[in-house]
Amino acid sequence: MEEQDRVAGGSSPESIEIRARVKWFNAVKGFGFLTPADNSGDVFIHLSALRQAGYENLEQGATVVCEATHGPKGLQAIRVIDVDTGTVVQPGAGPRPRDGDNDDPRHPPLKASGDYFDVTVKWFNAEKGYGFVTRGDGTQDIFVHIRTLRRIGLGDLKPGQSLRIRTGQGPKGPQVAEIDLDQGGGPTAVEGGSEPS
Repeated sequence: MEEQDRVAGGSSPESIEIRARVKWFNAVKGFGFLTPADNSGDVFIHLSALRQAGYENLEQGATVVCEATHGPKGLQAIRVIDVDTGTVVQPGAGPRPRDGDNDDPRHPPLKASGDYFDVTVKWFNAEKGYGFVTRGDGTQDIFVHIRTLRRIGLGDLKPGQSLRIRTGQGPKGPQVAEIDLDQGGGPTAVEGGSEPS
């Protein structure tokens, strides 16, 4: 962490200006990643660089203009110049499926069956890309893949969060195939991808 704080603390002659969108940011862990428009590789961003610019958090999809430098593990933001929240991903409004989300033969879309039903998030790890939801004690856990979330503009789920879902049969058991964000009216649903092998 001392290295991150040191790098985030000053400008470097080798720094470059980058315009990127927030892939994800976890304020509790104190870091996240940005994706440049040219898809040249993710840019690490530490909370200390944000704080220097007066920010405490970044929302998924926000556009960030920053100075970055090449570190031992790739690009790292060292100074935040501007944050545009006008591009923040709203649940149900985006982002559109990314390359590989729909056509990856390892993760074909699931066919949902049955009616929507209520579940509670047991746990979800955005870094690993999956988690589990439950209908309650004594029931089988249901796998949920991050591809299902991305298709409706979500990047994470929180333990205890309530959802309405439809399931399909994944390679290892029941899996979330669709999520109803509207929960009161017609579904804003999405097909899910299969769990990792």
